[in-house]
Amino acid sequence: MEDEERVMLEKESKKNRETIMGSTETSVINNDPLMLEKLVDKLVDAEVQQAASTLVLMSKQILDSETAEELRLQVMKTKYGRKIGGNKLPRFPQVEGLNGVIGNCSVPFEKQLTSSDVSEGLCRLSLTREEVIDSILPLLNSTVEDVEVGIPVTVYDSVGKGYEMTFRSWNNSKLYVLKQGWIKFCKDHNLRVQDWVSVWMFRHKHTRNLCFVLTFKRGD
Repeated sequence: MEDEERVMLEKESKKNRETIMGSTETSVINNDPLMLEKLVDKLVDAEVQQAASTLVLMSKQILDSETAEELRLQVMKTKYGRKIGGNKLPRFPQVEGLNGVIGNCSVPFEKQLTSSDVSEGLCRLSLTREEVIDSILPLLNSTVEDVEVGIPVTVYDSVGKGYEMTFRSWNNSKLYVLKQGWIKFCKDHNLRVQDWVSVWMFRHKHTRNLCFVLTFKRGD
């Protein structure tokens, strides 16, 4: 019965995509970038609905840990694969100096800098709580890495330069931050309010240490 439900869900998803595509003339799409963007959004929404239906179906089954983790990452990829600050982020950071050393890697997300993020007095980058809980915390080794105490991490920029920082929770886990070397990172890259920072966290294949990659683009 579960296989039949899965087949039905796949057929329904395909039908939705064909309906969306069939309702729009190709010539109109090619000549209208806004129409193309709207079409892409509709297709993504259809995939989100499919992912939700899959979760409902899978909730009826007993999953081994590997399958459950794969499903969680697929749902997160659907959730965070859309444009947030104007970028569609690659699944893994594109930093030449890190080729071959990126192990388990979080799903990327973006943060728009606020005045408190670039303040020398506060000296920390605050990370959105929801994204940290969904994307980063599952990769921590809870037996040796205590986010409340603080975890030493190396943070790399887009050219592979490393900065030593501390990743920790703040204000009773209401906020998660990167501290210490963050203000030097800010100054070196002349970061300003409303700039967008893209965030990946990964485990180094050789040292097994936690690392971040932060890239940025200018805000409006």
